[in-house]
Amino acid sequence: MTRLSIIKNILILFLVAAMIPLHYVCVPDAEYIVKYRENAAFRRDEARFDVVSRAQLGFLLLTDEVEWFEQNEELELLGTISQYYPDDKWDLEMIGAEAAFSRGLIGNGVRVGIIDSGVNPHEFLADRVVPGHNYISNASDPDDTSDTYGHGTAVAGLIAGKSDEGYLGAAAGVTIVPLKCTDEKAGVKISDVCDAIYGGIDDYDCDVLNMSLGIASDYKSLEEAVAYAEKKGVVIVSAVGNDGTSTLYYPAAYETVIGVGGVDENGLLYDNSNFNESALITAPAVNLTSTFYMGGYATVTGTSFSTPQVTAAAAILLGARPELTPEEVRRALADTAVDLGSVGYDEYYGYGILSLSALVDYIDNPQKNTIITEQPEAPINTDSPEENANLKATCAKDEDCILRAFSDLDPSMWYHDGLHFALESKIMNGTGDGLFSPDAAASRAMIVTILWRMENEPKASAKLTFSDVRAGMWYTEAIRWATSNGIVSGYSADTFDPDGSITREQLAVILWRYAGSARDENLPLLNYTDAGSISSWAFEAVQWMTANGILNGVGDGSLNPQGSASRAQAATLLMRLADIY
Repeated sequence: MTRLSIIKNILILFLVAAMIPLHYVCVPDAEYIVKYRENAAFRRDEARFDVVSRAQLGFLLLTDEVEWFEQNEELELLGTISQYYPDDKWDLEMIGAEAAFSRGLIGNGVRVGIIDSGVNPHEFLADRVVPGHNYISNASDPDDTSDTYGHGTAVAGLIAGKSDEGYLGAAAGVTIVPLKCTDEKAGVKISDVCDAIYGGIDDYDCDVLNMSLGIASDYKSLEEAVAYAEKKGVVIVSAVGNDGTSTLYYPAAYETVIGVGGVDENGLLYDNSNFNESALITAPAVNLTSTFYMGGYATVTGTSFSTPQVTAAAAILLGARPELTPEEVRRALADTAVDLGSVGYDEYYGYGILSLSALVDYIDNPQKNTIITEQPEAPINTDSPEENANLKATCAKDEDCILRAFSDLDPSMWYHDGLHFALESKIMNGTGDGLFSPDAAASRAMIVTILWRMENEPKASAKLTFSDVRAGMWYTEAIRWATSNGIVSGYSADTFDPDGSITREQLAVILWRYAGSARDENLPLLNYTDAGSISSWAFEAVQWMTANGILNGVGDGSLNPQGSASRAQAATLLMRLADIY
């Protein structure tokens, strides 16, 4: 080799290295996904992308035939599995699966592709599993979709499983197509997953793809594969991740994917479920009974396993309404979810917990508004109502009055205008089962959440130190905002007591602070018989509230500052405050 050719080769190597980002160059054995330009000479017929070595990539970059490239990174499966004998199927009860079973809505005729570790033949899956494909790079047998890890078989059980003891999944009428892309929890190559997406659509005619896996970075190849599914009318359902953080996982974070978070048996956000804008909906995720890959039952936990329940729901919907587009399926699932957390959408529960009972109602009445709102506030008896003789009616109080939606509300009562305001502006919900519980004590968490909603749910970055305020609760972000803005404080650095009832004087102080803690030396004296019992720290706030007509007595000449404030009283005070501000 001449000196000139040696120098030329060195220059080429430097040129190639300069064209590859540094973090790629530092991985000499890495694989790369390459997308060729439309008329590239190296482009294989019908191949959407190619997987090449670093050396091959360097050569291709010199040819100017590459549209884009990226490292072939690895996704991971998002759940854990162990062998277990079931006690019950609380998850099916929580999502109201019986409503679908009773109607025979179990996904008949729908093909569901499971992009996972494969699916084993299993007695509880019977003849519902058909031949699929092994997309693992260099697999010795492309027809071998057996599951040696167990994740994919458990996912299949939560979609279509049925044993002698009853259903394990809600959509036992679907056809399961195994689209194998891994033999283990980690090491799931993006290229294999993309091949499985394209193959599941084009070669196996899947209507829904379940992807209980993810990666905490966005990749062009994955984004294009997901976009192809949307274009072809195929629904993709994916897990949001198990870090217990706001980290985005893909493909769940793509706009056209149904991102699924998890809840526990109490309907609270699963501790490890990620919370961010990728969450469209939540479903049970903790200690779920499914199919074990070696036979019998397994217990599984993680957003990997809340995901197949939503996949089952999508299949049930498409089995009854096959004309629906993926966007319409997403909208239907969101609109029929049981709303938890903030009213409407929030980054913890998405639009709420999956509800098959409401989805069945949607199937029967697609034009009907089936949005369900519910807030976990327990009714507690409280003192007499806020005195109010001069409220102006804001509606005819007839059958169309918004209060008529609750069996325990009477539009002719003193609280009408306050509750009408709170319900119409969507700053308060009912307490479940068609009740509003107007006389129940207002809790500390409830009040700050209402104020937060009135402010359009602003973001706050302050760190919460309260051990009794868990991440993902319906009031968490409201408390973060209220404490960081000095509207309310905890009882100590460690305790907030979110469920504690709030007194009338405490409510006065919180609303006074929310209004800006106005100072006025010319406030009139308080002439209530129990004015002397007002706490010193609350006196100025109570004085200002009464002077401005926001807080009144309770009807016997007293103010009852130490008494619990009811939900109806709170709504009335908020309406009066809103009239001023």
